[in-house]
Amino acid sequence: MALQKNGVLVSTRIYAVMPDGRSIIETAVYSGKDGLLVMRTNYFMRARQVDRALSAR
Repeated sequence: MALQKNGVLVSTRIYAVMPDGRSIIETAVYSGKDGLLVMRTNYFMRARQVDRALSAR
């Protein structure tokens, strides 16, 4: 996904789902304060499901 602001590319993001389907990796690339490109990687894990019968107690 590419994000723009006023027609200028400001960020590119790539998402990948792991084979187990329980986690996602996001890689974001954007221009830093000094104009050099910065790459950041975020890891997301699926939250465990809460049994509604137990949480109603």
